[in-house]
Amino acid sequence: MKRKTLLFITGFYLFILLLLVRNLYQFIFLTALFAFVLLVGYFPKLLKRFFYRIRNRLIVSHILEGIVPVVLLIILSSILVYVMFASFSSSLLVGWLDYKIEELRAGGGMPGSFPLKKGFEGLVIGKNGIYVAVNKQGQRVARIDTVLPGFFREEYGIKVLLPPYIYYREEGDVKVKKINFIRDKAKASEEGDKKKGFSFIVLFEGDVLYLEDKKVYEGAVFTIRATLGSLITGLIKGKSSLTNSLFLAFVFFAILLSFLNLVAMFGGYLIARDITRGLSRLSFAVNAVKRGDLTIRLNPQRSDELGDIMRSFDEMVERMRSLLEKEKEVDLFEQEIKIARKIQLRLMPPEKEEIPGIEHSALTIAARGVGGDFYDIIKGEDWYVIMADVSGKGLHSSLFGAMLKGILTALLKSGLSLGAAIERANYYLYPHLYPSHFITLAALRIRKGEIEMVRAGHQPIIYYKALFEKGVDKLMVLKPEGIGLGIVEDISPYTETIKIETGKGDMFILFTDGLSELPSADGKELFGVERIGKMLRKYHHLGPSEVLDRIVREAESFSNEELPPDDIAIFVGKVK
Repeated sequence: MKRKTLLFITGFYLFILLLLVRNLYQFIFLTALFAFVLLVGYFPKLLKRFFYRIRNRLIVSHILEGIVPVVLLIILSSILVYVMFASFSSSLLVGWLDYKIEELRAGGGMPGSFPLKKGFEGLVIGKNGIYVAVNKQGQRVARIDTVLPGFFREEYGIKVLLPPYIYYREEGDVKVKKINFIRDKAKASEEGDKKKGFSFIVLFEGDVLYLEDKKVYEGAVFTIRATLGSLITGLIKGKSSLTNSLFLAFVFFAILLSFLNLVAMFGGYLIARDITRGLSRLSFAVNAVKRGDLTIRLNPQRSDELGDIMRSFDEMVERMRSLLEKEKEVDLFEQEIKIARKIQLRLMPPEKEEIPGIEHSALTIAARGVGGDFYDIIKGEDWYVIMADVSGKGLHSSLFGAMLKGILTALLKSGLSLGAAIERANYYLYPHLYPSHFITLAALRIRKGEIEMVRAGHQPIIYYKALFEKGVDKLMVLKPEGIGLGIVEDISPYTETIKIETGKGDMFILFTDGLSELPSADGKELFGVERIGKMLRKYHHLGPSEVLDRIVREAESFSNEELPPDDIAIFVGKVK
């Protein structure tokens, strides 16, 4: 986010704050909105700095995966605790009142003189007391406002606040009425004024006679207040097997989710550590080979793609060591070609590799039988096509090409974006490349209906769009910003990513400078990018293999040489 934009947003925030905000809620909402805008503006930069290392990305991703279950556990546990304890408290109070009513039915309590209708059983509330009363075969009453709070406080550690409200129905709607009830101030202070813990509303559904207006209402509202400790004590002392079962189920649920969450977080950490350790070992081994130590071996025990790369590296180093041992017996140049070409061919994608939605054809021609120009097809979250050119020729170029292939394969399969993978590959390769060497490349991420392109100082990507507009085609020479790998340690400020929407019949070509800078037979002209583009437009109706064949034949006729002076790699693709 630019400084001018930041000052404008801040000024606008302060202006709205002074002009419109009238209460705390408006202030909180506006401030949260302002913070969100700042976060959106600055988050990409912060994210890029913090997630520069693969290890940080992997570990943070698994921590986030662990936080979500923790948050869900806390929310669900809180809801479960509240509902369970509310049900438990309600059952305790209502059960106690029902017990008192049953006791009065059986002849307990005292005779009463309240104006009760026949069949009444419920509560009688006056200014100076609350009673349980029945009028079945004679009126029996028992005062509860002096007994009920103390019983629940001593037995369960729960505070019961006597009802300040009664309710009734009128034309289908529930209406609440506040009542006047005078209690001892000391008891009120002890029982009602301490507001620590949970509060639950408990409804008594039954007849309620309010002595002030001599009317019978449908129920009364009690309030129960308790701490977590008192509720647990109540559960343990309670006689209800249902509440005890709920409590045990909650404990088991919380322990199980906590255990699973810890397992998930620990597993994520192990995965991140495993990948980063593998890459660190590979980087250390590459450094050792650079110093001339050909005895180092990775001996991987893993069976994933990184293990395949390590095994290929071990085989390559072993072959290099064998080559040096035979240096006194055979011609070094011939052995170099034989070993490196075999390794290079092994690392090349299979000839019949298929890319969904893309028909393609490719080839490489090495000026010395082995070279640093190569293409690769990688299957990660999507399909990737890589075209690379290592400066120089011969064994060292092919070795750095193999290193690039291995590192890119591991990074892309780990889920990094195309641009981020190339930036990280430069970070790993930079310390190992000779000062006079560098690598250029062009890379594509192929998705249905779209191709994403990144270029690191390489030749342009030529793209022919069959139906740019109705009845009109278009030839594009695409040059996303980017510099070669190994020139600077951090290429992220120079890397640009572009995207092209694809359509049926579109065709594109990737190539190295061995083709575009191929000299003519008289040495006065280069083959050139423009010539390649014209051929792509002319033969776009043909298949990729036929287009590739036409380009190769044209290049051989142009230079009048079968073996080019520089390595060549060409990839032609067509959207099905």
